[in-house]
Amino acid sequence: MKMRSTLYRGYLVERLSEDAPTWRARLNNRVITGRLTQIKSCIDWWVELNIFVEPNVVEGKEKPTERAQSLEERHNGFVIKNDSGAPSDWYLYVRGRVIKGKLALIKQLLDQKNIHADASASAQSDKKR
Repeated sequence: MKMRSTLYRGYLVERLSEDAPTWRARLNNRVITGRLTQIKSCIDWWVELNIFVEPNVVEGKEKPTERAQSLEERHNGFVIKNDSGAPSDWYLYVRGRVIKGKLALIKQLLDQKNIHADASASAQSDKKR
C-alpha cells in the first residue's frame, strides 16, 4: 500500500494510513502527528515565528500573523517611522532624543518648534567647533 505524502512549506507531511486521517511530519527533529490542519498550523508557527507548538495545543490558537510592514514618512527632512502599524506608534529621533506619538502630532510639533533636519545637523556641527 502506498503512503500518501505532500510537501508543505518545505516540510514532508505523510499520511499514516488510508483509513485514518492522521498525518505525520518531522519538525525541528521532533515527530508530530495529528490532523492535516493541525500539522500545517504547527509548521506555520515554526516557519513564521520559530516557535514549536504541539498539534494538540495548536487547536485553540489562531494562525500566526505576519508582522506589520514598517511604515516611513518624511517631514522637514526627518524620517518618521512606525514599526507596528498602530496609529499612535510613530517615532522619530531628534538631537539624540526620541519623540513618540501620533503622526499628526509629531508633524505639528516639528512645525511649531520649526525644527528641520538641516538646522539640527548644522547646530550639532556648530557645537563641535
